[in-house]
Amino acid sequence: MKNTMIFLFFYCPSIVLACSCIGKSMINSEIKKTDVLFLGKVLSKKIFSMKIEYLPEEFYPKKIEYKVLVTKKYKGNIITDTLKIVTGIGSGDCGFNFLIDHSYIIYGMYSEKRLESREKVNEFIETDICTRTRLYECLEEKKIVRYLRRHPSR
Repeated sequence: MKNTMIFLFFYCPSIVLACSCIGKSMINSEIKKTDVLFLGKVLSKKIFSMKIEYLPEEFYPKKIEYKVLVTKKYKGNIITDTLKIVTGIGSGDCGFNFLIDHSYIIYGMYSEKRLESREKVNEFIETDICTRTRLYECLEEKKIVRYLRRHPSR
């Protein structure tokens, strides 16, 4: 076990580095780099392990899957009213902690990864604390929504 941990620390640094976000991005650049941008209400969450082929199962990183009801679309091809959002669990992995029954403006990117060892590859949306994803009840986010209504997606 100790040898495995030493191996992972030196040869797999991407799985041991902590999250680092520097500064706040400008709204225009954030809109351009995201695949989807929408206002949504968080319905549920579940914690799971994300499979990584070269790691033993006990080292799979934990993730959280949120189900979000889309209430307003601003950017992206969103064809369903409920989306699957995946993020880290926090504690240094940049995970965004959504609260159930609260509304958020969500900046997300499509991703294709294995969600669990027994599942096939599924497409889902990822977001984290380094994006402009924020609780909608904040005054600043209401201003951003007004901006988005005046300037349709690019």
